[in-house]
Parts: sequence; structure tokens; C-alpha cells
Amino acid sequence: MPFSLSPNSCLDFESVSGKVGANFILSEGDMADNLESSVYVGIDVSKASLDIAVRPSGEHWQVENNSEGIARLVAKLQSLTPVSIVLEATGG
Repeated sequence: MPFSLSPNSCLDFESVSGKVGANFILSEGDMADNLESSVYVGIDVSKASLDIAVRPSGEHWQVENNSEGIARLVAKLQSLTPVSIVLEATGG
């Protein structure tokens, strides 16, 4: 599945549950089989930068919150094929 910079890009994909949207439901067997090889990404979003952390590898880095930084991030995420990406926006 190609990545897109559009926040609404996931709305056209069909999940394994058969419903349209971004909800992916795995059986317990699927989760147990893939638990050790699963990659999870957390992204802390601020106005100037995006701080990225990857589990279970512990890899982390930062990119600028602009078109170039986001393009580099998308390319890296495509190579990691994460199971889940979580974003946290900071602010007042």
C-alpha cells in the first residue's frame, strides 16, 4: 500500500474486517505470529519538527516539519513497513 501525504488517503482502503476506513483488525493468532517482527512508530508533532521513535529497534531521529522532511519520513516509513503509526501533537 503506497503512502500518501494526504491525511484522508486511508479512507479509500478496505480493512481486513471488510469495512471501509483505517481500522485493521487482526485475530489473536495473527498477532501472536507477527508480534516479534512487528514494527511500531511513534511521531511527536511540533510546529518545527517531527520526532520519530521506532519499536522494538529503539531507533529514533528528527526531521523538519516541512515538505522535504515529511518526504524523507515517508520514504523511511515505507522501508520499515510498520504495523502501527501513532502521532502526538504538542501544543497549548
